[in-house]
Amino acid sequence: MLSQQQLMLGLRGLYPDWQWGRDGVIDYPDGPEGLPALANWGRPEPQPDEAAILAAVERGEQIEQARADLREAERLLDERIAMYNRLRATRASTSEIGEVQDEVTELLDYITEVRNAAANAV
Repeated sequence: MLSQQQLMLGLRGLYPDWQWGRDGVIDYPDGPEGLPALANWGRPEPQPDEAAILAAVERGEQIEQARADLREAERLLDERIAMYNRLRATRASTSEIGEVQDEVTELLDYITEVRNAAANAV
């Protein structure tokens, strides 16, 4: 039987756009101490069996890692944009502003690359 984490990762691997509630929920038919099971399947595709979910766990882990990387890059981008705005407001040197602007450009390029890779993987 699958753990809750394997079930969630496998579903994410099979269906990257999986949404809790809309597409189904994880239920515990044997109570909170029991093993999780899919319930209320809401997708047009047939409900996957345990073997298909287990086979998709690695892909689900990759998707979750890419999403975490993207969130971190977006956080860094927000910080760099705020720094850029502060430097401009304080009339910092052109070289300081240019350095931060280069970092912003690199982060934007990285974010675009990650998003394109994710879109092509689906």
